Amino acid sequence: MQVKELKAEGLSRSYEITIKKDDLAKKLEAKIKEMQPEVNLKGFRPGKVPASHIRKMFGQSIMNDVVQDTVAETTQKTIADNKLRPAGQPKIELRANGEDVTKGKADLEYTLEVETIPEFEPVDPKTLKFTRLTTDLDEKLVDERIAELAKGQKTYKKKAKTAKAKKDDAVLINFVGRVDGEAFDGGSMDGHQLVLGSGSFIPGFEDQLIGAKAGDKMDVTVTFPKDYQVEELAGQEAVFETEVLEVQGAKDAEVDDDFAKKLGLDDLKALKDAIKGQLESELEMQSRMKIKRAILDEL
Repeated sequence: MQVKELKAEGLSRSYEITIKKDDLAKKLEAKIKEMQPEVNLKGFRPGKVPASHIRKMFGQSIMNDVVQDTVAETTQKTIADNKLRPAGQPKIELRANGEDVTKGKADLEYTLEVETIPEFEPVDPKTLKFTRLTTDLDEKLVDERIAELAKGQKTYKKKAKTAKAKKDDAVLINFVGRVDGEAFDGGSMDGHQLVLGSGSFIPGFEDQLIGAKAGDKMDVTVTFPKDYQVEELAGQEAVFETEVLEVQGAKDAEVDDDFAKKLGLDDLKALKDAIKGQLESELEMQSRMKIKRAILDEL
């Protein structure tokens, strides 16, 4: 980790923090190794999915978690190392393209801005007066938050055999990948659900399935990125013999008692109460921060 101080004016401190992509790659490998015994995929014995296959199928998603964890860890370390007393939540802004970072193409670079608590002389609190903000929680906010949850719990339903796959649809496929006519480790799978436009496969793979129908068989030709993590495949052209079993349409989850139960709550009323409590806590935190800021301004 490299830390460069950018500003130290008044109560404001800002830093430029860089984590090399090689260090992120090591964290990714460690994360994959940690989760490997728990991964179950069709075609492999439980806990025996090769690390290379996990990396290929889920590497970018796992790297996203690694980046978030790394930002949190390095932020806390920078604050501790510089003996800062934050007056509020630090502001973090990624400087490199996020997708390049999660694909292992770029270093993780971000700026950290911290407003610190000033040193001050004790005063009689009876002489200070402040206005506490209160807000009546609008039920619309609860409904909007639940609607966001429903979008993240999409289900996919089988379409008619004549339906052509489009972006955001899912396709159920069998595939076998070959390089120079030879199958390679981790390059085949049966009954895999792939969401078109998710970017979870090699660039160009998903695009070639747009317009495909159930029963279609095709050769999908792609080229592995030059910086692909499996060295022997990097920069290689591959042909995937692909069979489309189903085309599936996306649908947001129905907001009902069953939806609430999937989230670990008894019913929809319990879900609404939980969301309401969460929003009230957020508003209370905002109110506390405003009062804290006002106190610091007075002092």
